[in-house]
Amino acid sequence: MSRTRRESKTYPINVRELRVLEVSDVTPRMRRIVIGGDQLGAFTTPDGIAVPPLRNEGFDDHVKVIVPDAGQPRAVPPRQVEGHLDWSGASAAKDYTPRDWDPRTGRLTLDFVKHDGGVASAWSLSAEVGDPVHIAGPKSSALLPADVDRLLVGGDETALPAIGRLLQEWPAGVGGQVFVEVADAAEQQDLPVPDGVTLTWLHRRGVAAGHSTVLADAVTAMPWPDGSVYCWFAGEAMSLKPIRRYLKERGVPADCLEVSGYWRRTQERPEVTQLVRLLSLTPQIALRTAIREGLIGRLEKEPADPATLAEELGLNETALRALARALVAEDVLAADEADPAVNAGGVLSLGPVGQVMTEEYAEVTDPRAQYLDLSVASVTAALRGQHGPRPQVPQDLLTQDAAWATPSLVQHHAWDYPMATVIGSAAAAVAAQLHSDVPALLVSTNGRPAPGGVVVACWWLEQFTDEEALAALSDLAAQCRPAGATAIVAERLRETDEQVHDHDAELDLQLLAAYGSGLRSADEVESLVTRAGFTIRDRQELGWDMRSWELTTDQPA
Repeated sequence: MSRTRRESKTYPINVRELRVLEVSDVTPRMRRIVIGGDQLGAFTTPDGIAVPPLRNEGFDDHVKVIVPDAGQPRAVPPRQVEGHLDWSGASAAKDYTPRDWDPRTGRLTLDFVKHDGGVASAWSLSAEVGDPVHIAGPKSSALLPADVDRLLVGGDETALPAIGRLLQEWPAGVGGQVFVEVADAAEQQDLPVPDGVTLTWLHRRGVAAGHSTVLADAVTAMPWPDGSVYCWFAGEAMSLKPIRRYLKERGVPADCLEVSGYWRRTQERPEVTQLVRLLSLTPQIALRTAIREGLIGRLEKEPADPATLAEELGLNETALRALARALVAEDVLAADEADPAVNAGGVLSLGPVGQVMTEEYAEVTDPRAQYLDLSVASVTAALRGQHGPRPQVPQDLLTQDAAWATPSLVQHHAWDYPMATVIGSAAAAVAAQLHSDVPALLVSTNGRPAPGGVVVACWWLEQFTDEEALAALSDLAAQCRPAGATAIVAERLRETDEQVHDHDAELDLQLLAAYGSGLRSADEVESLVTRAGFTIRDRQELGWDMRSWELTTDQPA
């Protein structure tokens, strides 16, 4: 469990065969099923394994409900082994928080949000009294927070079982604010409200679940309370990101902050999800490289700035920053709020994923752990100030990338030149766009600049190290000067004033490993072009973190 102000307990995981005792609807969209049976108590399996009684001591514990897969008449439970379960051949298992557990009467209450496409929701809608049902867990519990003045709690309907249970077991003498997001007034439940606690229901008013901002809006608008505040939020993962960010900005300490994504609004088919996971290697490589080079272990001891980390670990600072950005985007590391893009001197620390990894999965942070891949060697080389073999990027991928920005590039410039010479990795795609949109313009992808013409370079510098980029730009300036030609350079940028995004961070690290470049900031590109002898005449934002510069070799007036 994470190190929070909640005492944690762990138990061996066991599977139990129970029966449905009651079925009812709490609201039009919430189905309640009460289950029970002798196996909620201690019992011995036919194999002679002693199973202890169910323990459910935390308000947000979860059990796995084993439900039939599509086409299965009955669910196939996992096999109980001493201390753990064998899940091979078992049916689907979905996590649910018990709304109530009464060990005296042997009744475990589960609430299911009704929705399309979920096997557990489908089972709940067809379940009848007397039906068999298997559950596994809980395998751990976190008790109520200690040494806090107030609780700040919120979530959508998927968090309602935990929130309802918390209100039922609220710690004495602690005040609090609870926000619950539901579809409409019909989904409000009759919940206990302890003294000193305010419960606010928030209605989405027709906005689809997972797409509303009402919860984040309410949290950010409330007056911040005095004293120590423990924050607990759960619901749709993307909707919670602004809340997590806001609470960090408020200075809520890590041991008082729990924000859990219970579901994601985009549901892919399992095979598509698996394929995407297998193809997305960059985050895995970045994490394994950080472990191998000692970055995770160092930050587990205490936060530090990139310069200090680079010096202590013997790594290249520029490459270390790129690696850190990729890990910040995945919540493995956390960036300083004053330096969200890891661009200046801000301090790096372990993020929520990094904390879970070091606390619950310490074995994977062993630097000896091997995760060998050709790209790992390239990232490691980049951290040593080198780069691996330059890959040949397929032309169709370059064409796809160019399709995003080339129309904007064409629209933002006056093409009153006798001829355009297009260079760079996306030259063919850019030339085709110019042919289509500016038919009067002669376009070539070969040769030197024409007198009075223009040279267009897109996605060119990102395949060069700084030294190589400066040399290439200097050579281009030398060609443009006698011809009186203009140069238009368009590049993808690393934004330095916003939160790191996972796609951008991955691209940054990939370019660094492949070419020794990475995504450059606007200031870094402008430094290169001016050092090469160009004067910047104009700048244009092209969208999608891309910018173009109109360059001349004329000296400024």
